[in-house]
Amino acid sequence: MEGLSLFKRNSGPFWEAGGFGSYLILALLFNLLLEKKLLTKRNVIFILALITTWSTGALAALSALLFLYGTFILRNKNYRFIIVPMVVLLSFYGYTDLSFIKERIDRSVTYFKDRNQTEYQKRDRMVSAIVDLRTFVQYPVFGTGRKFEARFGKTNMTIMEHRNNGITDFLVKYGIFFFIFYFWNIRKGYLFYSQSYTNKPKIYGNIALITILLIGFSQTLFQQSAFIALFYLSSFLPKPGLNKI
Repeated sequence: MEGLSLFKRNSGPFWEAGGFGSYLILALLFNLLLEKKLLTKRNVIFILALITTWSTGALAALSALLFLYGTFILRNKNYRFIIVPMVVLLSFYGYTDLSFIKERIDRSVTYFKDRNQTEYQKRDRMVSAIVDLRTFVQYPVFGTGRKFEARFGKTNMTIMEHRNNGITDFLVKYGIFFFIFYFWNIRKGYLFYSQSYTNKPKIYGNIALITILLIGFSQTLFQQSAFIALFYLSSFLPKPGLNKI
């Protein structure tokens, strides 16, 4: 990562630090329900490990998760008034004082504003989103499918075919209807699962969906087995209002 010479990124057992951060977010989403608290030993370990990835996508997802969890789930109002401002201040500090985060976000915004730069060989997540949306307009209903040749019309991959925005990549491959169905089922799975752990399952389902979409913005994760399992989760759980799990 550019501008990151002072930091060593923690990739854990995964292919890169951003991937490790994404799976730590999943672990945190489940453990917040299981332990029904934020500051537990496991959650603190997850959060500290996630911070050491120095992944902008994972850190953005963490900030959003803590903010939403502190605002809508925490029962202790005093605790809520501490954690929410702290997340806001840390997010602001991370953007303004940690130069590598600010540089990456500013560069993404620049690419997004200047559509002509979508032909640049640098495949930023915003650039990936723009070129993906160009393809999506051509195949909005059924998508291009998973096959590389069907999407790009050739068999050899170059930097121009590289994509790192998991949301738009998934949208292009499968089309708008399956895209909605897939993420609606992930939300429903968390909604059903959280019914035994919180009195606000619908809110937690929405929080989980927002957080997962945020980590997918910079990682092509949604065809991996863990996320496919989330898609099927609601099929194995009772509906809210029925018997406990």
